[in-house]
Amino acid sequence: MSAPRLLLLSEQVWLATVHLLRPYTRDRLEVGVYWYGLRTSEAALATVVGIPRQNNRPRNFQVEADDLAELTRSVQEPLLMVAQVHTHPSWDTEHSRCDDERAASRKILSIVLPDYGDGAEVTEAGWHEFRNDQWERLDRSEIKERLRIIPASLDARSER
Repeated sequence: MSAPRLLLLSEQVWLATVHLLRPYTRDRLEVGVYWYGLRTSEAALATVVGIPRQNNRPRNFQVEADDLAELTRSVQEPLLMVAQVHTHPSWDTEHSRCDDERAASRKILSIVLPDYGDGAEVTEAGWHEFRNDQWERLDRSEIKERLRIIPASLDARSER
């Protein structure tokens, strides 16, 4: 199974992601977080963002397998990892060979935010999917087709 075709991203998860990245962005360190949620073969709904213990440096970061496993065990069932998100130091959001080797799963999306996540928008990130036996970058039109931001609230009241 590859990554689901559609990613529904809770606005609150995106805001929480930006909040978790902020100290690392300020210190100019790479960092990684993981989105968990519900998934089918067609769609995934990201509802929780988690950050494991990790080693952060200006040009890379590393999460030990035991630390990722500890984070994942703390996520309530039936939620599963649906995407990994990490930052790069420059505007290059290509998947590096190190990114390829350290990916948490080949069945999720891998999203790379530029400039340590400073002012990043999820739609401007590099989105990568494992297909054809390699990580491939999605083009902007694919991202637009595959991402839906779910607002935290809706107000359908009309002024009368």
